Amino acid sequence: MKKQLLILTVLLSLITNAQIIFEKGYYITNDDQKIDCFIKNNDWKYNPSEFDYQLYLGAEIKKASIENVKEFGIDGYSKYIRAKVKTDRSSQKLKQLTYEKNPTLKEETLFLKPLIEGSHSLYEYEDPISQTYFYAKEDGIIETLIYKKYLRSKFEIAENIQFKRQLWNSFKCDSFSQKDIELLEYNREELIKFFAEYHECHNSEFTRYDHDKKRDLFNLSIRPGLNYTSFSIDNSQTDTYDTDFGKRATFRLGIEAEVILPFNKNKWGLLFEPTYQGFKAKSENSRTTAEVNYSSIELPIGLRHYFFLNENNTFFINGIYIFDFTNDSFIHFNSVPTFEFESNINFGFGIGYKYNNRYGIELRYHSNRELLKNYSSWSSDYKTVSFIIGYSFL
Repeated sequence: MKKQLLILTVLLSLITNAQIIFEKGYYITNDDQKIDCFIKNNDWKYNPSEFDYQLYLGAEIKKASIENVKEFGIDGYSKYIRAKVKTDRSSQKLKQLTYEKNPTLKEETLFLKPLIEGSHSLYEYEDPISQTYFYAKEDGIIETLIYKKYLRSKFEIAENIQFKRQLWNSFKCDSFSQKDIELLEYNREELIKFFAEYHECHNSEFTRYDHDKKRDLFNLSIRPGLNYTSFSIDNSQTDTYDTDFGKRATFRLGIEAEVILPFNKNKWGLLFEPTYQGFKAKSENSRTTAEVNYSSIELPIGLRHYFFLNENNTFFINGIYIFDFTNDSFIHFNSVPTFEFESNINFGFGIGYKYNNRYGIELRYHSNRELLKNYSSWSSDYKTVSFIIGYSFL
């Protein structure tokens, strides 16, 4: 098993180093010089304050920060501009709400993400505790669209919806009614729609930067494979029944459901893979004869991370937490009662490859699964390395 782990570690290191992919983009310096370059596209969930870039592919990787960059973008994908704005850092999480209705606005310099640019522009800033939107009119001054949840009483949550008054006063269009504004929610989709409709109402040109391309957020795959399993048992009081059943190749069959998380450029997925597996063997020596019959349904739950080499070729790693439910499983000796196996939990680590997001292979290592935990003085060592092939049909 140590050899397999060493191979997995080396492969993971190679894949991680090969994963650094840069895309064509640019940045603008403090003295308004535009530098064409290649920027590492992290598909940031939270607005960045710095980024990695290369002047040309294969060049030295450098880092640029908000202190020396006014604007940067990745061609056809995203754009960020530096702005000094007043923003509220109050958490909107239920347990952290306060009785303060008005936001505490403090001036900060941030990279804002344009969502709409035109005569009236819309910007977004997101961090782990809040999501804030900003707008600018023809004068270019960026202001905060104010929205805040607060406690009216110990058991009542209220909302400061000043952003609706701001929009009503600044966005005039014959097709807009006050009811339209009242129904507006403080989120990306509705604000983008509102700003786009405003420009269309005035036949004004605008640019959208909300590149929420259609994502394949769910995969369903059939995953047969081979388990290469070793199994042994030990009795701490006597070595009469110590038995090593050796290593055997057995069949496994799983159905994997994967939900792709909608950030970081589809690089993370949540896994759930009901799997049938089994192990049968017999061992004889001068002292005893032992027979094992073990089958179960595994329910692995875990997290997967993808490394995109190009459009069709992808490596991945995953870590899983495996719940195991046995089915009529036991070990029997010719001279002692039968021992029934109990369900247990263990862990798994896998490394794999996908082609065209449809065909895949995976090598997975499982930690030891203790099957005799309910019997004092007895212990077992059940370890598996799996070779899995997969086909995604959804």
